[in-house]
Amino acid sequence: MRLRGSVLPFLLVAAATAQTPIAEAAKIAHQRAERAQQRPRLLEPFLADLSAEYEANKVSLQPRIAAVVALGPDVVPELLERLQPAQQNDANRHLAANCRLALQQFDLSDHFGCLVDFAAGGNDTARNEAIRLLGHVGVPAAAPLLTELLDHTQGESRRLVLGALGEQRAAAAAPKVATMLASADRNLRGDALACLTAIGSEAVVETVRAALLAEKENKLLPSYVEFFAATTRENAAVTRDLLPLLSRDRTNWRDTKRLVEVLATIAPRDHEPTIRNLTEIITSGE
Repeated sequence: MRLRGSVLPFLLVAAATAQTPIAEAAKIAHQRAERAQQRPRLLEPFLADLSAEYEANKVSLQPRIAAVVALGPDVVPELLERLQPAQQNDANRHLAANCRLALQQFDLSDHFGCLVDFAAGGNDTARNEAIRLLGHVGVPAAAPLLTELLDHTQGESRRLVLGALGEQRAAAAAPKVATMLASADRNLRGDALACLTAIGSEAVVETVRAALLAEKENKLLPSYVEFFAATTRENAAVTRDLLPLLSRDRTNWRDTKRLVEVLATIAPRDHEPTIRNLTEIITSGE
């Protein structure tokens, strides 16, 4: 999946900002390539360890990743290089993921163009790792780019875009993300709710209310509750939508307990229907 046409404006803006003549830019690129070839391969001693799966080897990998980060910014080009393996196998994917964990601890503003290129390219591993990193990079263009990528990604990549938008707290993306709550894909609705909760945008409360009333998947109901907990205070309409969930027909006791906690801030003060419903829970012995 190549998206260069859609992300080209971001690259053109970067090029225009640089105001570097083409001939001089080519010369600079050549000099950088020469320096890259002469540069010590700082990452070499870590490659074998970093090729292991992170979750299963977290205890041993964390100090190794910390040691890589301690090498400083000079190691960033090598880490970026490893995001784009020529061969798609488990070891290379694990290596790319661990390099991304190290890269998250650096300021990648100067490498934004590289991340855009990876996110728009055809290498699946590089695209997904770059999308994750775009959630952390402190560049204003990152959030608009990720919002655009929603239209050009699917499956795992789209899920990662939603996660990255949540990391960016991209309020401008909230209306577009909220439209995904109408999807027939339960997983996509869940990812959209997680993104909207992280963003915490009040602008889409009414859209999420409508989605809650239409929601058929009980497992997603707690996600709606968390969204309203992050966005809503003393709202009678939202409270009215949530009170039926106290009946326990669609939620377990843990989810009901969380809903009771959330109603303390979502329900208006002295809200009679809320007081009545909570009193019934007490008198029933629960």
